[in-house]
Amino acid sequence: MIATKYKLSTLIAGAVVSTFCLAVEVTYAHPGHSPFSPHDITPLSKTAGQDVLVVPPDAPGRPIYSVFTGTSTFLATGEDTGGQFSFFDLTVRPNGGGPPPHTHSNLDEAFYTLTELQFLLGNETKVVEPGTFLYIPKGRRHQFLNTATTTGRLLTFTFPSGFEGFFAEEGRPIIDISNPPPPRTDFTEIAPIADKYDTKLALGAEGDTTGLRDFLLVPPDAPNRLSFAKAGSLFTSLATEEETDGNFSLFDVALTPETGSLEMNVNSDATQAFYVLDGDVTFQIGDQTTVGTPGTFVYLPQGTPYALQNRGTSQARTLLLSKTASVPEPASTVSLLILGVCGTVSILKHKQKQQT
Repeated sequence: MIATKYKLSTLIAGAVVSTFCLAVEVTYAHPGHSPFSPHDITPLSKTAGQDVLVVPPDAPGRPIYSVFTGTSTFLATGEDTGGQFSFFDLTVRPNGGGPPPHTHSNLDEAFYTLTELQFLLGNETKVVEPGTFLYIPKGRRHQFLNTATTTGRLLTFTFPSGFEGFFAEEGRPIIDISNPPPPRTDFTEIAPIADKYDTKLALGAEGDTTGLRDFLLVPPDAPNRLSFAKAGSLFTSLATEEETDGNFSLFDVALTPETGSLEMNVNSDATQAFYVLDGDVTFQIGDQTTVGTPGTFVYLPQGTPYALQNRGTSQARTLLLSKTASVPEPASTVSLLILGVCGTVSILKHKQKQQT
C-alpha cells in the first residue's frame, strides 16, 4: 500500500513537472480546421479534423453578432478547436452595458480586458485596467460592466466550447458593422436562451463556495508571476494549468525587435493559440509565412511545425494560450531529467522509511 502511494506520488510529480515544461516549451504547437481562413494556409497535418486557423483583424467571413452586451465576433469556435474552447472579441455598450450577475455550472471563462471595465467577482466589485487577465471558474457568480462613456472591449475564452451557440441564438447577425441591427434589450427574452447554454441569473449574494475554485485576477505588471527570457523574447505567465484547474496556461510574450530566425519545433502534446496585441509578429507555419498585425488570431493544433519572431523595429506582444490535449508527456530533455530526479528522490525516501 505504501509502495503504491509512493509510485503514485512519483507519477504526479512527473506530470506536474512535464506540464510546467510543456508551458515553457513555448516554441511548439499543432494544426486545426476553420471555416474562415483568410490567408488560405494549406493544412500541414491533421488532428481530429482540425487545420491551422489564421484570422486577421476585420477578416471577411468571421461570424459577428449584435448581442445583449454589444457585439460578439467569433475568432474560434468548437468546430475550429475540436471542442476544447471558444474565443470571442466582445464590445460592451457604454454607460452601464454588460450582462447581469450570473453563473455557469459547467463552463469556465477567462477574460483579457482591452479597456477599463468593472467586474463583480462573487460578492466583490473591482475596477480593472486594460491588460488585466481574469479567470472565472465554473459555479462562481460574476458580471462585467462598462461604466465609461465610450465602448468597452474584452477578449473572452470559454472552456469547453459551445457558448457560441448562445451568441448565435440570442444575437442578430451583423452584415455591415457600420450599421448593426439593434440588440435585444429585454433580458426576459434572453433568459430562456441563456438557460439552454448553462447560464443562470445570480441576482442574490453568492453563498457557500466550498468545493469551488477561486477567481484569478492578474493586473498588468503583476509582481511574482513566472517570467523568463527565451530566443529574444520575454515570457510572463498570466495563468498556469494549476491555477485554471488543468484547462490551459496563458503567457504574455514580448518579442524584441529584429530577432533572428527561430528553430522550427513541433509540439505533440498541446494545442496553442496566439492573439497579437501590439506590433507585427511573423509566424512561420511549416513552409509558409504570415505576418500577424494587432488583432490577429492564430490557432495551431497538435503537430504543427512553427516559429514566431519580430522582424520589425519596435517591440511586439502576443498572448500565447497552451492547452494540453492529453496526459502530458515530457516536453523536453530538461523535463525528462527533472522527472528522473523526482522519481529517484521518491524511491530513496521510500527506502529510508523501510530501513527505519
